[in-house]
Amino acid sequence: MWNKVERVNSNENFVLNTDKYHTTTNDLDSFISEFKAIRTKKKWDTWGRTYLEIPPRVLSEFGVLTNAPFVCYVNYVLNKAKFYGYSGEIFVGDAAWFDEYQVIDADDIIKTETYKQIKTALHNTDESMSFQDFFNTAKEKWNIVPITNHELAEYASKLNNHIK
Repeated sequence: MWNKVERVNSNENFVLNTDKYHTTTNDLDSFISEFKAIRTKKKWDTWGRTYLEIPPRVLSEFGVLTNAPFVCYVNYVLNKAKFYGYSGEIFVGDAAWFDEYQVIDADDIIKTETYKQIKTALHNTDESMSFQDFFNTAKEKWNIVPITNHELAEYASKLNNHIK
């Protein structure tokens, strides 16, 4: 069943501290029931996406301290997976662009590419890589594909509250 997206317009200062990143050995699968996950319905020529909202408590188990939930998703650009993240609840960011969504059960979250990407980031033991290194930059999102309306793309880029 598809639900109507209710857009949330809030702008909160996001605090991200990764001083303790690389210091934990938890398994993300143990926290899967605490995630919120949705799949959006295709809109125009854009495929639907899977968005995962991770509570601050779960992130802290992996040395990532935040004052708000963190949302991540995979967007396929020119057939390449790009991994993005933003602060807040699911519908304060990119997911609000879509019109309809479905809730994803905990059992199905593990099967998604978005979950695989965040698990790789949180289980990272390579100390030369920061948490932010796993995410593609906001500029790429608006510049990597041909844009027909440059004014709208520039406006959208300014509103983007992406992690980088």
